[in-house]
Amino acid sequence: MDIEIAGVDFLILSIVVLYLGQFLTRRISILGNNNIPPAVTGGLVCSGMVALLHTFSDMTITFDMAQRDLLLLVFFSTIGLGAKFRSLLEGGKALGLLLGCATVFLIVQNTTGVGLAMLFGAHPGYGLFAGSVS
Repeated sequence: MDIEIAGVDFLILSIVVLYLGQFLTRRISILGNNNIPPAVTGGLVCSGMVALLHTFSDMTITFDMAQRDLLLLVFFSTIGLGAKFRSLLEGGKALGLLLGCATVFLIVQNTTGVGLAMLFGAHPGYGLFAGSVS
């Protein structure tokens, strides 16, 4: 039996899973104490249930990813629009050091990826996909 969850049903199920995650994160102290996001908690429970249904009842549930992609774009756009340069300055030396290390590792990661792709005769873009783009 195949079930496809798409459109508004996907959005409603996402909200239900998020609320389940919030409920569990509040009730299970180890999750709250370790700052596990409710979306992760609910997502793991949902993934486990889908896996159990597939394994034991031969039911396949598929999700339409078009809305997920749109919602991810909206989420990350709003995060970026909410950023303030002043809050970066408040990070001080520690944030500057972290930014420097991240930049160095980004360059090393991309250089290694492109180099290995070229070594194996592949397009250099594949090295970037295996590097920081992913």
